[in-house]
Amino acid sequence: MQNYWDQFPSIKFELQRVHDLMLQETADAEPFISQPLIELIETGGKKMRPAFVLIAGNYGKPDPKRIRAVAASVELLHLSTLIHDDIIDQSKLRRGIEAIPSKYGTDVAVYLGDYLFAKTFLMMSHYQKKDSNTEIAKAIFKICRGELKQYRFRHDTELSVSQYLRVISGKTAALFAVSLYSGAIEGDLSHRKAHQLALSGLRAGMAFQIIDDCLDYTSKDQTLSKSAQNDIKQGFMTLPIIYALEADSTGELRKRLNASSLTEADLTWIQNQVIALGGVEKAQSLAKKYTKKAYEALNRTPDCESRAILHTVYHALLERRY
Repeated sequence: MQNYWDQFPSIKFELQRVHDLMLQETADAEPFISQPLIELIETGGKKMRPAFVLIAGNYGKPDPKRIRAVAASVELLHLSTLIHDDIIDQSKLRRGIEAIPSKYGTDVAVYLGDYLFAKTFLMMSHYQKKDSNTEIAKAIFKICRGELKQYRFRHDTELSVSQYLRVISGKTAALFAVSLYSGAIEGDLSHRKAHQLALSGLRAGMAFQIIDDCLDYTSKDQTLSKSAQNDIKQGFMTLPIIYALEADSTGELRKRLNASSLTEADLTWIQNQVIALGGVEKAQSLAKKYTKKAYEALNRTPDCESRAILHTVYHALLERRY
């Protein structure tokens, strides 16, 4: 999906303007964080969240300058959460590239994450409508609460499915939802229609995170396999593990997960056992349900080009096998 936006030239054009604005708005960064900041922006993945802002805005007729600023602030917020994730998870890689904390140190990463949070709020105050500001502030709160819950539940092999769902609803899902909501508000959609778009984004975000958890076990990509092992070592109970634990009649999986240290052989055994106990398959089934609900919510929004684009995007995100 590296060139995914090629099929939507107008969105690709606007995303480049958003990219340029992000660099412009962060040009005042202190020298010791400027290089990692530029690298972070330049390697920022598919920029799905700012794209959601732009697509939702095109349900109406937003002011180009304002909608780009909203999209840029949402992406800066997303980047700041990635940095903090990498600090907490002690991640070595991010999208196949050495993570900021690993490459530049935790101190630099903390300051950079804080800088991006501050810049997000500054851009919001300058450009965004009050409703967008409120919703993004709520999203930030949900993200922080989700992170706190995830940390609190580390190594908890009694974690329930509902607790897991509350965690991920405050991470990927919250930011998907607020991206679509804030874009819709900038496009002057009614609050009802904006909330309907946000609901589709929330459900899509839930499905997206569950699918990511499953791909860690089913993909042939070694990076994803290592991601699953890192989650296990860090004590994060993802949905496939939770379902596998429910089916673990012998108690051996729980015993291994509760061990004070894990060898490479242990990690491989746990991965294979999660699959064998049906944890991945059951998680995939729940992802399909959220995917269906995301489409249902999307189909209740106005029939236009933006809805058709979101259908295509959702298909690529939620029905992928890699």
